[in-house]
This record gives sequence, C-alpha cells and structure tokens, in this order.
Amino acid sequence: MANQIRDIVVRDHRLDPAESEVWITVEPEERTETTRIGGRLMGPRCPYSSTVEVAYPLRPWNKEPGEDSAENLTMRVIIPEASLCEP
Repeated sequence: MANQIRDIVVRDHRLDPAESEVWITVEPEERTETTRIGGRLMGPRCPYSSTVEVAYPLRPWNKEPGEDSAENLTMRVIIPEASLCEP
C-alpha cells in the first residue's frame, strides 16, 4: 500500500532578489525510516509577462532539534536571482 500525503504547506522563508528560499513541509499518512520527499518546484510565473519556468530541486533542511514534528518532513528550495513577480 502506498503512503498517502495528508497535507502540504509551502512557506516563503526568505524573499531576497539575490537568493530566495522556500520551505515545503509534508505530512505523510505514516512516517517510517524509509519515508522520503522528492520533487521540484517550478517557477517563476507572472500574469503580466512571459517568463521562463525553471525546475528547482528540493534540498534537505538542517533543522534544529524540536523544530519539526516526528510526523512531518520539511525540505527547502533555493532560488538564485529570484524574480519576485508573483508572491
């Protein structure tokens, strides 16, 4: 049986034109030692002009003890030279 995703939260952690960072927290139905998150974030998009969308890979996030619950997994995406067209 496949492990289902209960919830996904995407948060802007650092909005900076030089380098932005987005955190993605996933709540799986069941967390085991082999549970992993994989994927990429696509963007940027702007409703008023054409842009080139790029795939940014999910990277591990070095969390402090107690910052992430035992059930949730958090990854981060670093976006160099971010185009802040759309919040």
